[in-house]
Amino acid sequence: MDCSLLDEVSYHTIQKFDLIRDYVVGWSEKIMHFNPTEYNCKGIIYIDCMCNCGEYINKKNGEIIDGTSLKVIEKLIIVAHQCVNKSIEIYFNDISAERVNYLKNRIEKRFKIPTNMNIYYSSEDASRFLE
Repeated sequence: MDCSLLDEVSYHTIQKFDLIRDYVVGWSEKIMHFNPTEYNCKGIIYIDCMCNCGEYINKKNGEIIDGTSLKVIEKLIIVAHQCVNKSIEIYFNDISAERVNYLKNRIEKRFKIPTNMNIYYSSEDASRFLE
């Protein structure tokens, strides 16, 4: 593991990671379980256009912690298992190819991705990526 890629973060940034994770969980569960006859959700798309490398160093204690990308994917895997007839598309982008590769490596080593979930990685400027 190349810790030189990991940024240090403070308490407030760590809280932001959890806030985004919790929002995505609530949002994804509502959308994926929404099935009225006039509208049938086929799945969701999650985009993180500045994903960084997925891990950070806690300034307070030096511990390596999960960032938004890893926290979100962990929860979306649960949703994917609950809604096997729907798809989850995840796009991770960062301007640094090295950081994106680090994230991809962490995900591949840590998670078994369900068949109804696809993850795409890119390394472009965020504005260009969103175009």
